[in-house]
Amino acid sequence: MGTADALYLATESPEPAPLLCFFHANAESAVNWCGMLREIYGPVGFNILIVEYRGYGTSGTPSEAALTKDSNQLIDVVLERAEVKPSLILHGRSIGGGVAAQVARARRGKDVAGIIMESTFTSLAPLFPRWFPRFMIRDPFRSRHAISRLVDVPNLLVIHGLRDEIIATSHALALHKAGGEKSRLHMHGGSHNELRPEDVGGYVGALRGFVAELARGSPGAPLNSKL
Repeated sequence: MGTADALYLATESPEPAPLLCFFHANAESAVNWCGMLREIYGPVGFNILIVEYRGYGTSGTPSEAALTKDSNQLIDVVLERAEVKPSLILHGRSIGGGVAAQVARARRGKDVAGIIMESTFTSLAPLFPRWFPRFMIRDPFRSRHAISRLVDVPNLLVIHGLRDEIIATSHALALHKAGGEKSRLHMHGGSHNELRPEDVGGYVGALRGFVAELARGSPGAPLNSKL
């Protein structure tokens, strides 16, 4: 699998279940998210794959092409497991949303039932050089472009904080628009990295509701919520 690594959390369900693949933010690691993702997605019975990026505790140099390739190799291996249905939801936070968009585009929508883009940008270009590492300058992660280029855009959930001090809410609105009729938008009152206590219930509910509907194969009407 090259120089990538990942954590895999299998569901306790006796029946095969879909796969939720999570991509973390720049200053995070896969280990940071194990407990939270189990708490969020465990009750709805998903297998969870948390991708670690090359160069983030593993060997190799990160790049847009390398992270996309590594992620798809890992996903393909896990999708072969007996307990995993051939149905995939991608959840990316911050830079992870950029990775998720590129993974979906590289797969050409294959097996991708939905994408969750949390605190994510339309492209990294407007954010240089203040917030992201120098290596990313050559890798713009054009998320909106990737989503709009999909022939059959998967169901999309965009989550963003109204007080995000790193990525403006205009990015979320543009991503939501790029997703078209299959897109949902959930705006909470928190910042880039923090939820207010009163936001937690709505945040978890939006995530669980979205993936549960996709697991049933019956996504509901577009949700546009603002707290």
